Amino acid sequence: MHKETVRLSFDVPVDEHIMYKMECVKSRIPIKDFLHNLVLIGMKEYQKSKFNERMTKSIRQAKEGKTRTVSSEELDC
Repeated sequence: MHKETVRLSFDVPVDEHIMYKMECVKSRIPIKDFLHNLVLIGMKEYQKSKFNERMTKSIRQAKEGKTRTVSSEELDC
């Protein structure tokens, strides 16, 4: 039997936990849903950040002349 979900657990400071709970009460959503949404938002931001780092590195290398031409055959792979 294959499990469709797993438990994610980590410790947070008490003040931070209170802040999460207060926001959940104001938003009228379960803390599980609130934190799940925060994780998804964080992942999107993290992916954007990593992409921006790669682009910055690529632009810097191009300015320094550390690039090579890629053939269309290589792109098709």
